[in-house]
Amino acid sequence: MGFVYLISLLIIIASMLGILYFKSLSKVSDDTEYVVPTFCPPKVTALQALHDHEIANPANRRGLMSCYCLSEAKRLKDPKKLFAVPFPGGGDTLYCKAWFYVYATDMALKFGAPMVIIAINLIVPIVFHLLSEFEHATTKTEETERTFRKVAVLSYFNIAIVILMINMNVGLDLHGFPILDGDYADFNTKWYKNVGAGVSFTLLVNVFTPQLSKLSLPLIKVALRCHDRGCRRELKKEGGGVHTKKVLQSDLASLYTGAEMSAFYVYAQYFVAMWSVMSYSGGMPCLYPIGCLNFFVLYWVYKYLLLKMYCKTTSFDQQLCLSSMALFKYAVIFHLFFGAFFYSNSNILSANNLKSL
Repeated sequence: MGFVYLISLLIIIASMLGILYFKSLSKVSDDTEYVVPTFCPPKVTALQALHDHEIANPANRRGLMSCYCLSEAKRLKDPKKLFAVPFPGGGDTLYCKAWFYVYATDMALKFGAPMVIIAINLIVPIVFHLLSEFEHATTKTEETERTFRKVAVLSYFNIAIVILMINMNVGLDLHGFPILDGDYADFNTKWYKNVGAGVSFTLLVNVFTPQLSKLSLPLIKVALRCHDRGCRRELKKEGGGVHTKKVLQSDLASLYTGAEMSAFYVYAQYFVAMWSVMSYSGGMPCLYPIGCLNFFVLYWVYKYLLLKMYCKTTSFDQQLCLSSMALFKYAVIFHLFFGAFFYSNSNILSANNLKSL
């Protein structure tokens, strides 16, 4: 049993380090050749963009080249025409072509890293479920509860905490290790645009991807059943017997009997979504409808699977529900803790800003 806990701990550490690495690739830095501004002024001209881009220090640029090329990309809707956009006094340099590759790489890393997080969060629960058989729990409920807690903690850390550790800067020098050495010392507007958008995108994608993986296996079994009976509508024959290619009754029963529901996975999805939404919703209220959508999809998907696909579970009692109720209080703690930091930024929430409204 101690060996299983050691393996589980190593998996958690390895997955967290992997997430830290991939998230460190997705940081959008301001100190680049093509600065991506928080807001673009209207009607930026090519000459204005070129003059801004020729400023030697990238920190002093307004990002007008990015604004101009982005507006041209929306207008032309053709990469070849975009690459050939001329600049007065710019010679033969294809500024928008160079900008396009920089911008595309930044966006791919920014929104590709959340997909890696979701993939890891889909694979690790399967590993934990396989390891749970070696823990020798006395009841099925105890085994499920152990797996559920490990999966929930790991998934929450990967979705909600890693992104803070990568992007926040607290002034520590960890010699290149990609934590607490990011680009943001506070929750400013650039943090919301670059990091907050990644959090929202991750939670939105996480509404559907876990459900698709759970729906895919039953659909495969439906296809196998159809193939077994020759895709006839009725399983039973008119004169008795059934349409099947199976020889043994046990094989036929196994084909038409669904698997048991992975209760640890359902509980983990619920609490990870709730903890993540409550952590960041103080500064990003858009997460509330995403959380509602998550619970709506989760309810209907598993209602359908319970009624149509999964077999009846007889090894559970009320202990799992009762013990999980103690975890609700952490959502309130996370909401208050993160909210205090969100509202501490006087540049966003201040009396002067409120008066201007």
